Amino acid sequence: MPDQAAAVRTGDPIAQHLATRHACGLFDFSFMGAWELTGKDAAALLERLQSRDERQFRPGRIAYTLMCRDDGSVFNDATVWMFSQERYWLFSGRKSDAAWITASALSLDVAINQIDRELAVLALQGPHSGRLLATLIGEAAVRELSYFRFCAVRLFGTLCQLGRIGYSGELGYEIVVEAGTAARVWQGLREVGAPYGLRECGFDAANSLRIESGYILFSHELAQSRAPDQIGLKRLVTSVSSQRRGYAASVAGPAPPDVGLVCVELESALEVDDDRRLPRLELTSSAFCPTIGNQLGLGFAARAHRQPGTVLRTQDGARATVCALPRYDPLRQRPRADPLW
Repeated sequence: MPDQAAAVRTGDPIAQHLATRHACGLFDFSFMGAWELTGKDAAALLERLQSRDERQFRPGRIAYTLMCRDDGSVFNDATVWMFSQERYWLFSGRKSDAAWITASALSLDVAINQIDRELAVLALQGPHSGRLLATLIGEAAVRELSYFRFCAVRLFGTLCQLGRIGYSGELGYEIVVEAGTAARVWQGLREVGAPYGLRECGFDAANSLRIESGYILFSHELAQSRAPDQIGLKRLVTSVSSQRRGYAASVAGPAPPDVGLVCVELESALEVDDDRRLPRLELTSSAFCPTIGNQLGLGFAARAHRQPGTVLRTQDGARATVCALPRYDPLRQRPRADPLW
């Protein structure tokens, strides 16, 4: 398998970030947890596990969703890939979510197979990623694959599942391949991608890209119990099933949470502000973001203090100014862009 750690050690994260924004970046996302759910109650398990109305799922589609605790707070975010009514893939950021998923399947006729050791996930991201793929699978196939859809393709002699999704805020794809053939696919993409400006990328670049694009990370923004509304993802709670974990809490109608997710520009990660009267920001993520040319952060602030231009103070005493969320591509148009521009 590709060694993402090596890319982090030896690569330039600023160059990797900018390559993904302007050309193409290749990431190894095989750290994620992955499960195959099969059987006549596979849909019923998803009805319990996650926040989307599973009746709206369709074969060949991917759904971004939330897994919630019984109190309604978000346990983790995830994607569901539907093959049929009796077969799904579920991806989350933690392999350790296995116990949570298994516990939710009590009394259901469903097989849960943890497949993250068998599969690798390669992320091809950036405005040139569609044109690169067109050289391998043809322009028609690239155009037919719309946002949050997936299909089977053959790359470098290897059967893969290709999904048009990503974590960068750009046009992008995730390639799910058998772990034993991942290195061959990675090397093939490197070679074919050279004329398109492709760079191998590590986590530092993925982190700055996702902060610019306003995407949460389970180990940061979800480190504390947060309601879907607090992380700006209430729109993902569309299931009305009484079997859904967290359903009772949502029906109870708790008072609106008093904090919400914000994006901020940091004057300095280390600069101490003497004005203790500034409203507080709970900073959860920060990175230098080359596209913006500044240190950006994500965090939580009281709703009264979330307007752009509001100056806040982090828990470490740094000054932070609220900006648009997301700071990059506020209308999120680029992931939906023409793949062959």
